[in-house]
Amino acid sequence: MTERESAGTGWLLEVAATRRAQHLKEALRPYGVRPRWYGVLIALAEAGPLPQHQLGELLGIDRTTMVGLVDRLEEEGMAGRRRGVDDRRRYLIELTEKGRARARELLLIGSEVDAELLSGLTPDERAALEGLLARIAGQPA
Repeated sequence: MTERESAGTGWLLEVAATRRAQHLKEALRPYGVRPRWYGVLIALAEAGPLPQHQLGELLGIDRTTMVGLVDRLEEEGMAGRRRGVDDRRRYLIELTEKGRARARELLLIGSEVDAELLSGLTPDERAALEGLLARIAGQPA
């Protein structure tokens, strides 16, 4: 058995994700955006307002770190907290207009990073990969 066969799919997914994270970090640097901000802004742009704990769970960010991230995005005017309609004890995190505009910019940057990383794949291979990853992630394809 070769090293690659013994490493497994999970390891390859981790390596691919790490490569993308490194490329994304470099691409975001000139814009003064941290990779975790990117994740929060994109998640909110895709899903709409979310409870803070659910946003943290989605992104794999612990509660304390999530509070700090949302605080910083509020200070930057990109996100805000509002009380939930169904449960007034719960806060929903939502993008401001500035945050939505920044998320649109970041989506373009992320797409450029992805295009570079996946440039060795044919369009059909890329579509297949995205479909499979969506299934693994429990997301609609």
